[in-house]
Amino acid sequence: MSSREKIAQYIVDHIKEVRYVKSVTREPQSVDELAKTSFPHVLVETADETRSDYTMDSGQIVREGTIEFLINIVVHGVDRDSQRNLIIEAIERKLETSRTFDGLCFNSGSTEILTREIDSAEPYATGAIIYSVTYHYDRAKP
Repeated sequence: MSSREKIAQYIVDHIKEVRYVKSVTREPQSVDELAKTSFPHVLVETADETRSDYTMDSGQIVREGTIEFLINIVVHGVDRDSQRNLIIEAIERKLETSRTFDGLCFNSGSTEILTREIDSAEPYATGAIIYSVTYHYDRAKP
């Protein structure tokens, strides 16, 4: 499993532990196809990544990547704005218990919170967390 995939799985596994979240997936689904018991629903997607090389004192070249994950949140029903805020804060708290994801990365954290509409509007409300993760990986070998 790639480093990117291990980090994505770490995020999914830890979001599943948030008591307010009812379902978590990596595959997009239409909110209209989800059961009402599936809300609040979270979709975790890998987004943009920047990569760079740097040379250590020993002369070894190390690759560093900063990958963004888009953590989409969909709530349903009344008090949608309050629900969305509660879920966003709970997910941030859970992921920040280990900013290195138990050694999988160098650093991580929320960089932006978005309020956005996906697929449909009422009775749904959506939001997203852009979560950046900086990690080191081995240069690809031919």
